[in-house]
Amino acid sequence: MRNGFVWLAVFAGIVSGASIWLNKLAITGTEPVVFSFFKNIAVAMALIAIIIGIGKLGEIRKLNAKQWKSLILIGIMGGGIPFILFFYGLSMTSAFNAGFIQKTLFVFASVFALVFLREKIGSKTVLAMLGMAFGIILVSGTGFASFGFGDALIGIATVMWAAEIILSKKALGEMSAQTVVFGRMLFGAIIMLAFLIAGGKIGGQALAGIISGNGIFWLAVTAGTLLVYLLLLYNALKHEKVSVVTTILLVGVPITAILSASGRGAPGIIQGAGIFLILAGTAFVLYNSALVQVPKVVQ
Repeated sequence: MRNGFVWLAVFAGIVSGASIWLNKLAITGTEPVVFSFFKNIAVAMALIAIIIGIGKLGEIRKLNAKQWKSLILIGIMGGGIPFILFFYGLSMTSAFNAGFIQKTLFVFASVFALVFLREKIGSKTVLAMLGMAFGIILVSGTGFASFGFGDALIGIATVMWAAEIILSKKALGEMSAQTVVFGRMLFGAIIMLAFLIAGGKIGGQALAGIISGNGIFWLAVTAGTLLVYLLLLYNALKHEKVSVVTTILLVGVPITAILSASGRGAPGIIQGAGIFLILAGTAFVLYNSALVQVPKVVQ
């Protein structure tokens, strides 16, 4: 294999699959945007420590106005508005529905990459994608509830995240993954804070709700998984094609399905067939990515 960066996308998909299920548990009975805001702040603070620790603080100091504008836009499109939509949507639907819809990101991201980055997607990879998409349908056939308003919010968030991935791919040509993720979370948190202030939902009572009971535990767990997911994803995205990375993230679908079905028995034959198609497609894309040279990002 040309390099090991593509495997970071595999691990990111696994973390994402578990994270959606964990976040559904975490936000039950809480104000979802308030919880997400504090979680994003925790991730941004952890990133500051990481950036200082690996000696990347100088890179942030040297960012020019154009690069700051790029990070602000990434924060709005990736760390701000979509998080608000996603967590409100997640509070209205099941973890399985959310995981299914969010994993359609690879379709939008691949189309955007084809149009805006001029990425070439081979016919065999397209067939693998179609097989994986069919696998998602089979998996969802035994778990997807009716489509509602919460699902629509998650769908809009997914499209925005796909667009943000294209912006981030371009930014990663000039900046480290840690810097791009930091900008995404910092400016995203600012957007969320403005939303909460405008709605009168931020204050001592909101903070008390987060730190009471198991709030700190869930905040630590979900912030930790988000931090790991983002670092894996953006380091993979820096070195691999958008279509490859976002397709491999589908490996998270079986993880979410299995966790969501815990206590209800093993997956049925149809769902098992869907899981097989997703894993087989992931294996093919992993193998094929070793044979295709990553194109330079179109500036």
